[in-house]
Amino acid sequence: MKEKRVTRVTNQILFLAPAVFFFSLFVIIPFLISFGTSFSKWNGVSNNFQWNGLDNYLKALGDEDFFKSLAYTLKNTVVVTILANGIGLLFALFLTSKIKAASFFRSVLIIPNILSGIVLGFIWNFIFIQGLPALGKWMGVKFLQISWLGTPRTAFWSIVIVSVWQMSGYVMLIYIAGILNVPDSVIESAYSDGAKNGQLIRYIIFPYLKPAFLICFFWTISKNLILFDLPFSLTSGGPFKSTETMAINIYQEAFINNNYGYGASKAMLFFLVVIAVSICQVYMNRRKEDE
Repeated sequence: MKEKRVTRVTNQILFLAPAVFFFSLFVIIPFLISFGTSFSKWNGVSNNFQWNGLDNYLKALGDEDFFKSLAYTLKNTVVVTILANGIGLLFALFLTSKIKAASFFRSVLIIPNILSGIVLGFIWNFIFIQGLPALGKWMGVKFLQISWLGTPRTAFWSIVIVSVWQMSGYVMLIYIAGILNVPDSVIESAYSDGAKNGQLIRYIIFPYLKPAFLICFFWTISKNLILFDLPFSLTSGGPFKSTETMAINIYQEAFINNNYGYGASKAMLFFLVVIAVSICQVYMNRRKEDE
């Protein structure tokens, strides 16, 4: 019996060993290196490595650009989360209402989420800079002829539009799965009692979608907090750093300004923000399970 237990434990260790090795190699070790580097003054290239204690963190806490990028990231996260979930939910309700070609529309709407953010950024960069102005000039619509990526306000909404377009399809699939999980007997009973579509959605479907709401909201929040590829390829953080996310600010500091230690300290502070959001997610999920 003891030998079987030892054999089982050994097999479990051998089964987990590759995953633990690669996770440590690509996540744990780089994180520890970055954490140590955050207490240093180093450009990331030379051998001139100097410890400077908490100077980087104190400098980051007084960095105006750092907090501007944080404010933009939070603002973009709130707007995109609300719009992506709202539009995704509408798509889900529409595509579960027994319309024709529902599977086709689902496939079309999920395509933007499959594509890379870099690819989407370059495609929409062309659309905003050349496509829409040309279309507006041909149609005589002045609103379309403006430089969408030329002002802070229009650049912000340009990124919001592309982000919502990319994320709403994935959110839609989760909501569809939640709606299909509602028992047919419950829906039939509601209709037999005289419930209308609006009442059915509010009092029957929405309660069943509570787990899906949690998943979708926290997924879009976490996705937008660490957003880098889309705004980087679309606006590069411009104009005038108005669309510079936290990830872009850290990248610019570490790899463009060659302040690797300072960039690492910003990354650690940003890591605390992401951890706080993750803790809220775990707390909400556990609370839902207890209910």
